[in-house]
Amino acid sequence: MLASVRPMNEDLKAQIRTEVGGGAKLDAPYLILNGLATVIASYGLLQNSTAVVIGAMLVAMLMGPILSLALGIVDGNESMIRRSITSEVIGALMVLAIAWIIGRIHSDIPVGTEVFSRTSPGILDLLVAIAGGAAGAYSCTSKKISGGMVGVAIATALVPPLSVCGLLLARGALGPAFGAFTLFFANFVAIQVAASGVFFAVGFRPHLEDKESRAGFIRRNAPSLGLIGLLAIGLTWNFIATLNRQIQKSGIEDAIKMVLRSQPGRDLVGVELKALERETSVLATIRSPFTFTPEEVERMERMLPESGKPIRLTIRTVLTKETNRDGYIHQMDPAEVAPVDPMQDVQPAPPEPVDSGSEPSPADPDALDQALPGSPMIPPMEEPGNAPE
Repeated sequence: MLASVRPMNEDLKAQIRTEVGGGAKLDAPYLILNGLATVIASYGLLQNSTAVVIGAMLVAMLMGPILSLALGIVDGNESMIRRSITSEVIGALMVLAIAWIIGRIHSDIPVGTEVFSRTSPGILDLLVAIAGGAAGAYSCTSKKISGGMVGVAIATALVPPLSVCGLLLARGALGPAFGAFTLFFANFVAIQVAASGVFFAVGFRPHLEDKESRAGFIRRNAPSLGLIGLLAIGLTWNFIATLNRQIQKSGIEDAIKMVLRSQPGRDLVGVELKALERETSVLATIRSPFTFTPEEVERMERMLPESGKPIRLTIRTVLTKETNRDGYIHQMDPAEVAPVDPMQDVQPAPPEPVDSGSEPSPADPDALDQALPGSPMIPPMEEPGNAPE
């Protein structure tokens, strides 16, 4: 048990209370560092740079009020609880505001994977936050392992998901913005619950001799436990849904690649899935020297794995030509790539050759009039010397 690893005496408890409680102080350093962390995180997200985003995690100070809140709940310190919640809310709102302003200024910059990876949290994110919160709280109980807070700050990111939320709100992407805020809120609750458990285990136990004290302890911890239970259910459902989509997407990509193996010059670029009410829409982007015919798309659609709903395949062809010094590569006839039923796709017969003896000459207007029935007769041009008087 943690209590046996690090026994707590009253002097050490008082020292830890002072240090942890100081993390919830709403002062200039707290606001300045969180503001700078938001700027770093926002530009790192827009640059799609993981290293810059990690730097923002190390500068941010949103972790302090959460640990202070966790200790206040265990100790029953109402003043510490109010102070911690106030600091965290003000800090979070400031991060959102700064990220929103940056998002408005740079609304023309496309977002990348660093942004989208934080818009669909799952149960794994919650488990990481629980472990990080426990590590953060335990780091506060010993100076020998205080350096572990650096790793905790990276593992339990708070400013990056809030920055993603602000950037996406500036672009009007409410759905992904809500997903990013959900990630922040899940981290917040998980860190608090895990930290409270660690503080309780190492010796910060309130006096629970009477019924009223026990009721107060349960009342203080019930909201957090209820929230983490609801988050666990919701994030588990989202994780399963996301996993199923990834499995289906991977199966569709494999099926399309298998078809394209026998068609040189055609390569799959990417696949996008969109779940509709009655079907799953699949948009496949393929590089090819020729466009796909409807018959090809239909045959390929029948080969795709379904997942409860029928699939409607749309192929976006990116026309490409590969060339080397010997000439063009993959000069294929589209009819050879995708043979079709001749009864459904009848090619017009070539015009029959005209007898050279009766072929009209473009310089002979009389012959042109005879070749084009119904056209008015054009009188021959008179020589200037033969003009009638």
